[in-house]
Amino acid sequence: HDAEVANQQYYTALEELKLQELQAQELNKKISADRSKLKQKQTLYESVRSDRNLYSKQLIDSQEEINSLRRNFRSMNHSIDQMKEEISIKDHAIVKEHFQHHSVDKDKEILKNEITKIKKQLNSSNVIMENQRIEIVKLQRIIEEADAESTRQKNELSAVASERTLLTGQLVKR
Repeated sequence: HDAEVANQQYYTALEELKLQELQAQELNKKISADRSKLKQKQTLYESVRSDRNLYSKQLIDSQEEINSLRRNFRSMNHSIDQMKEEISIKDHAIVKEHFQHHSVDKDKEILKNEITKIKKQLNSSNVIMENQRIEIVKLQRIIEEADAESTRQKNELSAVASERTLLTGQLVKR
């Protein structure tokens, strides 16, 4: 009877051993599968970490580029503001120059009118001078004629006086 119990125990133990070996094989398969999964997850983790590092570097590069673009934008905005101010100043200068030019044109026109008026006065004065010159020539002729007449009358007077003296002398002699 003990042999049977022992045999029974032996088969039970053998069954348990087979079960445990099957469980060990299952566990080894599970361990192997889990190791495989772990390697896949580690590979995936390394890939994700590599991508994260790459994206982090790209993010830093992009941020640096954005900061550089912002600096350039501020610089360009400043330049644009300066150019707007310069344009405004030059625009005011052009408007001022335009009004000065307009004023100079008016002054020029006034001077032209004055020159024309003076030329007319000069021409009028020249005509008057010419008329006066002609009048002077006429008056000089009249003076010359008067001088000639005066000389003739003086000669005639001299002749009359000589004749009177002669006649007086003759009258006294008689």
